[in-house]
Amino acid sequence: MNQFSILSCAQGIQYLAALESLNLYYNCISLLAEVFRLHSLKELADVDFRLNPVVKNEPDYRLFVVRLLPKLRQLGRCHAPACSGGPGGVCALRLTVLLTFCSDGMSLCVIGKILQESHPGRWREPCGHR
Repeated sequence: MNQFSILSCAQGIQYLAALESLNLYYNCISLLAEVFRLHSLKELADVDFRLNPVVKNEPDYRLFVVRLLPKLRQLGRCHAPACSGGPGGVCALRLTVLLTFCSDGMSLCVIGKILQESHPGRWREPCGHR
């Protein structure tokens, strides 16, 4: 007989400092506080929380995860290898995060510079400044 556990808590995952990929597909994680436990995982690049209540119940879940994990390349099925993932890719989400959470009046020029530095040759500054 196969037995498996359904997780409702991510406690302990935060201690896996070298973790690069985490698949928690189809569990019972329902709180952003549980997702926040991943914030100390600086190498985490691939995360899958699909079919967890937190994805459905928290409208800003995706923005939250992208902001939380700076090395994120794939979120569920949404991926962007070398930032070419198209309009729904992680880089598009990262730009949305920058625009959503820039409450200090950060201009598009500054955002363009950040993207240009993080992905040389892929982004142009929208205002032409160097």
